[in-house]
Amino acid sequence: MKPPIRIGIVGMGGFAGWHHNTVAKLEERGEARLICTCDPAAATFAAQQADWKFNARGVSVFPDYRTMLAACGSQLDLLVVPTPIQLHAEMHRAGVELGLPVYLEKPPTLDYLELEEMIVRDRSARKSSFVGFNFIIEKPRLALKERILAGEFGAVRSATLIALWPRPADYFRRNSWAGRLMMDGRVVLDSCFGNANAHFVHNLLFWTGGPELYSWAQPAAVRAELYRAHAIEGADTFFVEADTTTGVNLRFALSHTGTGAGTHAETVLCDKATLKYIVGQHAEIRWHDGRT
Repeated sequence: MKPPIRIGIVGMGGFAGWHHNTVAKLEERGEARLICTCDPAAATFAAQQADWKFNARGVSVFPDYRTMLAACGSQLDLLVVPTPIQLHAEMHRAGVELGLPVYLEKPPTLDYLELEEMIVRDRSARKSSFVGFNFIIEKPRLALKERILAGEFGAVRSATLIALWPRPADYFRRNSWAGRLMMDGRVVLDSCFGNANAHFVHNLLFWTGGPELYSWAQPAAVRAELYRAHAIEGADTFFVEADTTTGVNLRFALSHTGTGAGTHAETVLCDKATLKYIVGQHAEIRWHDGRT
């Protein structure tokens, strides 16, 4: 039996809570063990710490990630970073310098210069890091992409993404960086395109990448219109068109405006068929000869 993976999680609020819940379940199965965590406002999460049974599990709590890594870094197998976007790069660097693989929540960063630095750093790392673009491991998606690459549907001509995720004003008040362009001199660029729906954007690049299964299309040209309805710095509605280096046309329509339930759909147009994919719900092949 493999020993449990020893994990450190940076943060307790926001999406970090999902990671704490997941690791607690893995710990019950003997697959993982939470060694440490940190948060500058750790005291405000006293109820959550009690629910997660930190005392009984022997979890060490620190006020910041640097102190945590200095004390516990040598005991870890994995560092999990579900923190504000603008903090990812420095926390990734700290983990890599300790020889740790880092799980970064998406997006890794929205500063392209910072991203290039992170890629270079990770190439020389002892262990590779991961980014939480988790939908590409869905078995139906992988099976469909294998069929695309095999040529069953003919050449890929275009792909579209529609993602309407209405969010109330409180969504942008949930933390200090939501909807921000810059913060403390750092690039944030939080938006439905770059953050909330970034996994769907990533999916479209995955569908249209080749020739390997785990490959992604590279944009050659991008045109976009950005709009804002909410009282935020950035945009909450995106209409984007891109051409890839292989000539595939990509179109995106994403928004945090409106009311009601959210919807999303990925569509891939090939010579012989159109594929429609809705994460966790639906996969459909409509052949151009009328078969479905």
